[in-house]
Amino acid sequence: MKIRLLYCSLVFAAALAHSEEQKPVSSVQIKGQGNAAGTEIVLNQVAMDQFPSVQVFVTVLKDGKPQSGLTAADFRVREDEVDQQPLTVESQLPPLSVVIAIDNSGSMRPRLTETRQAAKSFLELLAPADSVQVVGFAQQVKVLGPMSSNRSAAGKAIELTTARGNTALYDALFTSVDLLKDRPGRKAVVLLSDGVDDNGVGKQLSKHSLQDVLQFAKHVNVPIYAIGIGTEIDEALLSGFAQSTGGRYFLTPNPSELKNLYDQIGLQLAGQYLISYTSNLPADGTTREVQVRYQDSMSAKSYQAPSNKEVAEETPAPQNSPEKKQSQNSVQGGLGAIFGPNGISIHSNGKQITVNGNDVSFGQDSKSKSEATSQATPETKKKSVKAADWLPIPDGAKELSTATVGTRKQLILTVDQPVGDVADFYQQHLKEQGFHVVTATSGDAQTLLVTGSGKNADIEIASQGENQTLVRIATDTE
Repeated sequence: MKIRLLYCSLVFAAALAHSEEQKPVSSVQIKGQGNAAGTEIVLNQVAMDQFPSVQVFVTVLKDGKPQSGLTAADFRVREDEVDQQPLTVESQLPPLSVVIAIDNSGSMRPRLTETRQAAKSFLELLAPADSVQVVGFAQQVKVLGPMSSNRSAAGKAIELTTARGNTALYDALFTSVDLLKDRPGRKAVVLLSDGVDDNGVGKQLSKHSLQDVLQFAKHVNVPIYAIGIGTEIDEALLSGFAQSTGGRYFLTPNPSELKNLYDQIGLQLAGQYLISYTSNLPADGTTREVQVRYQDSMSAKSYQAPSNKEVAEETPAPQNSPEKKQSQNSVQGGLGAIFGPNGISIHSNGKQITVNGNDVSFGQDSKSKSEATSQATPETKKKSVKAADWLPIPDGAKELSTATVGTRKQLILTVDQPVGDVADFYQQHLKEQGFHVVTATSGDAQTLLVTGSGKNADIEIASQGENQTLVRIATDTE
């Protein structure tokens, strides 16, 4: 095991070095000296949703505790070595989107009760407007419910965690970051694990690599807060994830300390400062370094500015607001957000098929048989399915609807095949093209998170009967 941990540490160092070649600046912290001894500033996240306005979220710690009462006069912000003025500093924070990723591999079984209790205590520290989503991982990664401000639902999701199998750590982190990539504003991943990515015989289990996770987390600009529990933790690995993304790392050999550690993370997130400024650099798509200083402490993080083309295409209008909300819900798995409260009804040959976010129901058409038949044109029965060239479409797929919502294209279709066959079809064809595919399973539904070659897609595959499958594909517009 020691050899395995040393190997993981060396791999992390190599991956981090390679990642720095791609994006030269990672998150760096320098602790204060002299009068500021014991003081540390952590630059958690840089958000550019409203570029050229840049939002920087930082935490100032004194002996590990968040410091309050600071103003713009206490901070110095530089972007690519250029001082940024004026600064606006707020302690009133926008809502947080957080993914709680819980290791439920077999080795976690003796700690499962304390883990559940501690994770649920973290929920109590979130503000009412904050949203949370729970991910459990062992041999596979499971997304245990949608992103929601419903604390009761999140608590029940935590209770669903069961300890069994090996540890797909990298896939879990990649999935957690992916769940946040389309969320605006403040976000974080809170990870708990007692081991390393392992298939049970000393080899990596995950399909994604450590380097994949690092680069993706930096691209999304989301901090990873990591808790290591037990005595077989690769501290270099978990602390490396945390420090390179702007998060924090905590370690305990004792499950009874988990609540305290979750509480520390919750208090640090609640104690962040929002520093805003208007960048004096152009929207040229380049990677910039932001440095924030407090007394003798400094923290730095990089972000990629949007290009002029992206800024020009962002034309938000009030009438589009419902669509943006719909996009967020649908990307997280809510088909009801697409179909609406009453679903979509299709009339054909005297039958009525109603599709909503939960299921597909079949019944007699409330209209006359002749009227229904007259409406059942060939176009209604089967539209030609149009998707991105790189996305495979199963034979016999029938299109229900298409839409462009914000920056995402939505395609809904049905396939007269069992859900397992459809899922296998997509996994096989996408992997043959060299794409990374992470599968999240919830009940009889699967979500495939597809990335690679600058492309990405979320493919939701849900069973609607013995031989019928509903597929929702969401991709970025090109």
